[in-house]
Amino acid sequence: MSLCSSRWRRRPAFIATALGLLGLAGTGAVAEAGVAAAGFTDARVAGGLSQPTAMAFLPDGRVLVTQKGGALRVLSGTTATTLVTLPVCSGGEMGLLGIAIDPAFSVNGFIYLYRTENAGGCGSADGRSNEIVRVTMAANGSIDLATLTLLLGGIRTDQSNHNGGVLRLGPDTKLWVGVGDTGLGDNRGCAGSSTNPYAQDLGALEGKILRLELDGQIPADNPFVGQAGVRAEIYARGFRNPWRMDFDPLNGRLWVGDVGDFAFEEIDLVDAGENHGWPACEATFPAGCNGGGFVEPLFAYSHGGACPGEASLDSFGASITAGTFAGSAFFSSENAYIFGDFVTSKIYMAMPNLPRDQISTPVLIASDAGGPVDFVRGPEGAVYYLALFDGEVRRLAAESPFTEQALFGAKLRISGVSNLARQRIEILSRDPGINLGAGNFSVDDPVEHGGNLHLGAEDGCDGPCDFEQALLQSPPLQGWSYIGRSGSNAGYRFRGESAMGSLSLLVKPGREVQAKWVGPLGFDLATNPGTMRIRLEMGARSFCLEFGGSQTFVAGRLWQAIAASAPGTCLP
Repeated sequence: MSLCSSRWRRRPAFIATALGLLGLAGTGAVAEAGVAAAGFTDARVAGGLSQPTAMAFLPDGRVLVTQKGGALRVLSGTTATTLVTLPVCSGGEMGLLGIAIDPAFSVNGFIYLYRTENAGGCGSADGRSNEIVRVTMAANGSIDLATLTLLLGGIRTDQSNHNGGVLRLGPDTKLWVGVGDTGLGDNRGCAGSSTNPYAQDLGALEGKILRLELDGQIPADNPFVGQAGVRAEIYARGFRNPWRMDFDPLNGRLWVGDVGDFAFEEIDLVDAGENHGWPACEATFPAGCNGGGFVEPLFAYSHGGACPGEASLDSFGASITAGTFAGSAFFSSENAYIFGDFVTSKIYMAMPNLPRDQISTPVLIASDAGGPVDFVRGPEGAVYYLALFDGEVRRLAAESPFTEQALFGAKLRISGVSNLARQRIEILSRDPGINLGAGNFSVDDPVEHGGNLHLGAEDGCDGPCDFEQALLQSPPLQGWSYIGRSGSNAGYRFRGESAMGSLSLLVKPGREVQAKWVGPLGFDLATNPGTMRIRLEMGARSFCLEFGGSQTFVAGRLWQAIAASAPGTCLP
């Protein structure tokens, strides 16, 4: 993360030291959660961490956290335990910086880490480098450094800053890496003044997004494979310090936060072989810099300073930490983009457009975020972030906008047939308490205000079917109609087709809820998904059902539960 640019030296010395060295991590101070904006919550999950840098969820819901000094810790509830400490160089912005979990972790125990190794000594760039390694967690939860395997090494650390360090598992099950430009030739002035030699050099790994197989090999479909003099690990180039990134859950595209220099921060939508312009461009400045075919950022904001062009962009801070996507705990804002700014310790949310290649003006959802350095989407649909200065893991979510009602479930049937296009879900509730609120033309009316239907598994399963997955999502204001004449309050229908499949709904007050989905489910029923939850949102009302208990399960073919009691609470 670009915490050592000259802009820090324009601030009071004690702040510059804290930010520039990633230093004041709050191991002894009493800390609390950030301050949430109206309609949101920001809760402290765990504290007592020392300079936390990155985190990842294990399949069982525990959280792994890397600490800058080399410790890998596991959070179980609010308790943090050190699993192993890796030797690292930890001066400047170096250290243990990134983590990702193998998709088959429950079988192989593989954990991927990005660290600054110290084999030749930390005192000079000649004795150290950044590298990607893999360690193995044993069945008893321990990690032995003897399992450490080097996947990719030799990444330069010239100035000890701009290391990047983000690791993410892509929807293609590849390992994606953000690598900084080492800080060489930086901090010289406004946009276009940097002389960094690496970000544009296809023979160098620095200033790039890399894409690897899980064993460190190079995917055959990487964009520069087979080109002489080119590092085939490279997926895209022209970055300054891509500190954090994530994949859009709706279309799989990569969103990267690239930390700027004197003037601009940017969010980049990144595709294969692209050139995002650094160091010639910072955002879209100086004027005319992208004449070489550089890809402009999806969104950029200024530091509000004196460089040319800054007045043309809003200012949200001066060092972007981006970001991830909201889950179902954000209700109607599910799949919105969430990012933070390290300098201002503020967190923002922005809504993508329908093609998901532009975003609305970001809105503040939390402040006093303690120096946010990583964001991940949790298994229940909340967003978790690390507050570096306070040494905390925190949880962001939206307050429920709905009047909620738990319903008795008559039947849930999931058919996982081999023909994906004909997979099917059937939901039935017969409950005399079904209450449609104020009815037609009110805030509770989905014909006017839209609605969504979500299904997910409480216990996880083989495939992406955790509860935050909105597998059945109907676009608002399309497909809804009244039963009977409008104004009769006799209930609502939904009928809709999409590229994924078809959905039909029938809701009658005091009588029943019926739903049927035909199309790909997103999972194959290879294992029993456990307790299944349904959430139907209509206008300002939300109905929830929970199916567990007595079940019928045939692997790959059928999951069915009947006569389910109403859940005690409605969960996101």
